[in-house]
Amino acid sequence: MDEHMREQIALFRFGLIAPLLNEQVDPKSYLTEMANRIHEMPYYGEKRIAAKTIQDWYLRYRKMGFEGLKPKKRSDRGHSRKLIFQLPIFRQISGGDRHRTQGMYGAWGENSARI
Repeated sequence: MDEHMREQIALFRFGLIAPLLNEQVDPKSYLTEMANRIHEMPYYGEKRIAAKTIQDWYLRYRKMGFEGLKPKKRSDRGHSRKLIFQLPIFRQISGGDRHRTQGMYGAWGENSARI
């Protein structure tokens, strides 16, 4: 997600909390009303947003300003994810031999379809 999209999402979030910031509405009824709607969010598409989430955005805005409304950047950005067989703990448990676990979970894993 690029910086422009992060700003668009923050603007959308600000639009939802603006009536609360300006004290134009009763907070409880406004949060209930917003939670019952389906919102068209930038990047994410149509979503329902919980009242608690809107409250969190409100508090983050009060604490950190507009930057607090932007989605956080991924901490693992630019790093590839490791498969379970590459993790050191797996190698330690299985002795590094992937085939030893097949007796317990089958060739494709615990949740694979049984034929």
